[in-house]
Amino acid sequence: PHELVQLSEDGRWLVTGDIDLAGLDHGPYPGRLHVFDTYEKRLSRSFDVVRYPSGAGPVWPVAQSPDRRYFACCRKTDCLLIDWESGQQWTIPMVKGHVARDCEFSEHGRWLKATTWDDDAEHTVLVEVATRKVARRVLGRVAGFMQNDRIAVCCAEANRVDLVDMATGERITSLQSSIDLQDATADIAATGDGRWLALRNGVETIEVWDVPNRRRRFQFEDCDGVIFAVAFNRGGAHFAAAQLHDDGEYKIEVFDFEKPEPVLQAAWL
Repeated sequence: PHELVQLSEDGRWLVTGDIDLAGLDHGPYPGRLHVFDTYEKRLSRSFDVVRYPSGAGPVWPVAQSPDRRYFACCRKTDCLLIDWESGQQWTIPMVKGHVARDCEFSEHGRWLKATTWDDDAEHTVLVEVATRKVARRVLGRVAGFMQNDRIAVCCAEANRVDLVDMATGERITSLQSSIDLQDATADIAATGDGRWLALRNGVETIEVWDVPNRRRRFQFEDCDGVIFAVAFNRGGAHFAAAQLHDDGEYKIEVFDFEKPEPVLQAAWL
């Protein structure tokens, strides 16, 4: 968990990272990234980064686009975007006074979202990758995207999910959940067509929403173990929940939308 190695799609650019954990029990952790040109066999560039701890340990604030053309890295108060093909890089400033903690590309690679923090709240900066320009600054966390990256799923308040049209910035609809979505363990999954939305916290609750009808279809409570992931299949007919039991056993349950009981279970140690 303390080292990083990533390679561009064509194999030319190799990113490595190292971190100094000495004397730092809770982070943030100072780190440094190095970009190597494997064709010319030389170090191309290096820069300092700061890693922040998560539930699974320190996290590198880096991401690669789905087509592996772009590489992004948060560097305290800005985000660096690199085009592997041309070698060009762009510096994208975050909100003044905020610290950039992590970044992630959307599923189809249209957006880069960077999470920033100030003393009071979490914010998200949304960058349009093609233009390298900031498209939106959102109060709260952008948990994901729907309908081919056209709609952003935003968590501006503890128990509310807003669906935002990325073209206009307007809120399409809101869902009132019983889950604290600003908790660090909360997670969201959505089907590509935007029909179904699954919300979970890291303890024992999953909600599945019928988005067009703004109706909560299922709510699973008192799940047997800590829920650490939810996901839909490609067609959106089933969704899965992954759990970790107190005895160390992992379990995945698959559900459909006709009944709340799992249709498939798998477990391993």
